[in-house]
Formats: sequence, C-alpha cells, structure tokens
Amino acid sequence: MAEKYRDRGLVILAVNLADTEAAISSFKSQGDLQQRFLLNGAGVAREYKVDSFPRSFYIDREGVVRAIVKGFSPSMLPEMESRIEGLLSS
Repeated sequence: MAEKYRDRGLVILAVNLADTEAAISSFKSQGDLQQRFLLNGAGVAREYKVDSFPRSFYIDREGVVRAIVKGFSPSMLPEMESRIEGLLSS
C-alpha cells in the first residue's frame, strides 16, 4: 500500500523497539518493503501507549490520530485500504 498511495501523500512508518539496523535491512529486503523504519522506538511506543504489537495508527494530514487498530491479518487489508482512502480523500 505504501507504493500505491505514495503519490497521494501516504507515509507509513514502522516503529522498531529492539532490532539492529542490519536486521531491519535484511527483513526489508526479504519482503521488498517500502516504508520507513524508526529504530529504538521505545519512546514513540510509550508516547502512543502501545502495549501490544502490531498496532496501526491512522493519522490524518493535520496530525490527528483518527483510528488505532490492534493486530494484523491479511483479511484486514480491505478495511485498512478503506481507512487510508478516507484519510487521503479528506
């Protein structure tokens, strides 16, 4: 989705708490991932009160958190895309 919506302003940030930069580079290359990764993200996790992983935050263009979703499964992709479309259209 990062690639599909990039031109419309979508930014995806993955927050990592413990892995090394080398481990993340290896992970990204295996899945051809395009999003940015933040290393040592414990402060970000505390700020957003993250208590489980994965967690998705949908933040609008003004920086307002519009939705928080716990977990992930491929069956959630249509809902994720719908949320993204809504935020990019507003």
